[in-house]
Amino acid sequence: MGIPLDVLQKWSQPGKSENSKTTYQIFQDLLINKLGNNLKIFLQGSYHNSTHVKENSDIDIVVLNNDIIINNTLYGLTGNLPDLRQWKNIIYNRINGAQNIYLTNDHKTIKYKGNNNYVPVDIIPCGYYRGSVVGSPVGIIIYDSFNNCYFVNYPEQHYDNGTLKSNSTDGNFKKTVRMFKNARNKAVDKGYLQNIDKCPSYFLECLVFNVPDDNFTGNEKDVFYNVIKYLYTNINNLNNIKCQNKIQNLFGQTDFGTIRYNKWNISDAIESVNAITKLWDNWS
Repeated sequence: MGIPLDVLQKWSQPGKSENSKTTYQIFQDLLINKLGNNLKIFLQGSYHNSTHVKENSDIDIVVLNNDIIINNTLYGLTGNLPDLRQWKNIIYNRINGAQNIYLTNDHKTIKYKGNNNYVPVDIIPCGYYRGSVVGSPVGIIIYDSFNNCYFVNYPEQHYDNGTLKSNSTDGNFKKTVRMFKNARNKAVDKGYLQNIDKCPSYFLECLVFNVPDDNFTGNEKDVFYNVIKYLYTNINNLNNIKCQNKIQNLFGQTDFGTIRYNKWNISDAIESVNAITKLWDNWS
């Protein structure tokens, strides 16, 4: 039988976004007012990528300082490292308490817990990152003040590649990501998956991105079945796949000196695919 079509059609729809839009506008205005215009402020994450679902309504706001440029060279990281290490504290000190918005400093981000009018927010202070190879794509670099290390990611490439895949699958890619996020949540509720941390939304989106386009045809039930079948059938061939940004590996080594990459544990990915497959097979 599988998961009914009407359930999957409901799961394929994006979560409500009105409070998210309002929250972003408030924070964008506040950041510019307190920090000036030499910034690049943009969204990343599920809301920006249109893969958000009802249970995950927070937004991620990137605050990129145009004066902070970090290069990865043979001699290590060079550039405005002291400025990058202070950037989070500067943002926090300038905006905390303004307009009755109170924040918490986390290890990489500044958090706002939200209220009845505004959704939760993660502010991501960062600078530009350039790799060691000539012509390397430009990403962002984030300082982890708790662990004294740096994280690199490529949110703009992630967004652009997701948009291209959505266009090439008649919009079914992003609908499928939303269906899979809801299926993951239901698998946790059913006890098929230990907890949601086993299958973070970013990693799940990257996994679905790697499914070939010809699996995203038909109605929502056809597509869900084709995608989970492909992942289950190829579960032992996932090790070398890329993130949606097509730059970083989804699995593998996470530490390169002081630079770290968020990677998924392959055993957690296999457990997640098995749990969603079990949900499909045992739906009643």
